[in-house]
Amino acid sequence: MSQPQPETTRTASYMVPAAVWIPAVVALIVAVIAPFLTYQLGLNAQLKLTGKQKRQQAYSELMGEKAVLTQLIVSRFEAFINSDYHEARWKIAGQPKDSFDLQESQRWMRKSEDLAIEVAKSRKSLYDTLGLIRSYFPHSSRLKELTHRIYHSKGLEIKARPFGLNAAQLEPWAIKAVKEIQEIVENEYAKPIDDLVIYLEAEIDKEAGLISIAPPYTTRNRQAGGNTAGLGTEPPQGDGFLRQGLGRQVTRMPAIPKADGAA
Repeated sequence: MSQPQPETTRTASYMVPAAVWIPAVVALIVAVIAPFLTYQLGLNAQLKLTGKQKRQQAYSELMGEKAVLTQLIVSRFEAFINSDYHEARWKIAGQPKDSFDLQESQRWMRKSEDLAIEVAKSRKSLYDTLGLIRSYFPHSSRLKELTHRIYHSKGLEIKARPFGLNAAQLEPWAIKAVKEIQEIVENEYAKPIDDLVIYLEAEIDKEAGLISIAPPYTTRNRQAGGNTAGLGTEPPQGDGFLRQGLGRQVTRMPAIPKADGAA
């Protein structure tokens, strides 16, 4: 009859297999979990980087949209004013059928209408960019306010038409009309976008861990950066009277429909 094994012998017989399989299990767990954790950390870092890149891209697109839209708007209004100018000259001359001024008025009006389509496209692109900005940047009441101002910018119109003026009064009328459009573009289009740009810059700096310091310059001074620097400084394109007499004074902005119903 066999003798029972001592307790210590039985314990040792159990620990020997355990000493073999426990390290193997631990190694297997590490082999499985380590790549997963590495993947998750890398994915989180990539998502964070992608979000940052999207915010910076939306910021850059906003700058470009401002430059394009304001230029198109002014160009359309310049064409509109040219059309009114030549139509007024044509009427002063007695409305002859074969008239250079009549042809010029019609040509500038067609150009204004063509630019209206480009303005609409540019507006859509701007609104798309604003939508991305509100999606990519942290929500805040200030961001909502700034984008709302751009979405609901003031409509444009020529307050005084030149019909009924004499020939000597036409050019002063045109100069005044252009200046009024410049002010509207500055206040209702350029400045609201500039204010949003400043806000986004602060948000990007905050994300980068930089201390945001209010810039010691105004929105108007920011225009030297290229967004609306051309307004009122570069000669208008085309060959109308503005090129001859008002070239350096005309800014480019979308024309507003004429009071008599013209687009």
